[in-house]
Amino acid sequence: MLAGESFERSILIAFLLLGALAIGVFAPVRAIRGDWFVAIADATVALCLVLLSIWARYARQVRGVGIAVASFCMFANAFLALWIGMHAFHWAYVIYWIAFLVAPFPFALVANLLLAGCLLAIVGGGIERIQAFSFAVTSLLSILFAALFVRRFRLQRDTLAQLASYDTLTGAGSRRLFELRSTLPLQKLPAVLAVLDLDRFKEANDTLGHEAGDRLLAAMGRTIRSRIRKTDEFFRYGGDEFVLILPGLTLGDAGRVLEDLRGRINRALAEAGWPSTVSIGATELAPGETLNLAFPRADEALRRAKDSGRDRLMLAARDTGPSR
Repeated sequence: MLAGESFERSILIAFLLLGALAIGVFAPVRAIRGDWFVAIADATVALCLVLLSIWARYARQVRGVGIAVASFCMFANAFLALWIGMHAFHWAYVIYWIAFLVAPFPFALVANLLLAGCLLAIVGGGIERIQAFSFAVTSLLSILFAALFVRRFRLQRDTLAQLASYDTLTGAGSRRLFELRSTLPLQKLPAVLAVLDLDRFKEANDTLGHEAGDRLLAAMGRTIRSRIRKTDEFFRYGGDEFVLILPGLTLGDAGRVLEDLRGRINRALAEAGWPSTVSIGATELAPGETLNLAFPRADEALRRAKDSGRDRLMLAARDTGPSR
């Protein structure tokens, strides 16, 4: 689950449960006062909010749930305004904010403006003009401020998520992103997991300095990104070690691809100022196997490539030892 979606899901569930509690309290109060219709309406809305919170908890994607929740709350708010008049207006300000937090921005903006207009149309004739004008102005200010705040918040959150998920030097996904990815089974098989490591990188760093080392890593990252497909995944695991996920390829097919990539990386490293090489270990995933289970096999194949003289590719089958 993405961080942004997890946050929105938490906000959504918290709002639904707190909303159900707050609205549900009014149901017995209205029933005691003899206002049975509104009491039943309050109880129904509270129950629907609880059911929506369960849906939000288990839904695979929160976007659709957010749209449904925002739509339901706006419809319920307008419906209650028919029966309790301006007393329903107070809930509108909460709905403005929730809509922006849990629903797509364009939908939330249009829906909030429509809600404010509908509420004014429903009860506008029964209240003083100054009250209607006051509600219109405060609604517009609330919607605009919520829109600006949430828009800015999402931009900053996405920027931080980008920095946390991707390595700016090489353009590869971060180790954190790989670890999140590694617990999920791949949808497309066959698939190959490859671990790549620069040979004698510490020697290059010590001899030429860290800036030169960064140039080597950047050159390696550019070369890999220029050769992989859109369906492939590329991560920086740490230091000078990288991970590639190659869906749709058998181990034999991936071996040819990785051998070609190894040669291109070696040439790119030489052009970057250091005649270094790269060693690669790769393995094919078994059906249902996750990346974190296959990673030790690929890492062991990489170690054997290093022990065998570096600058080579070693392949590890699913049920046998590594082979050239």
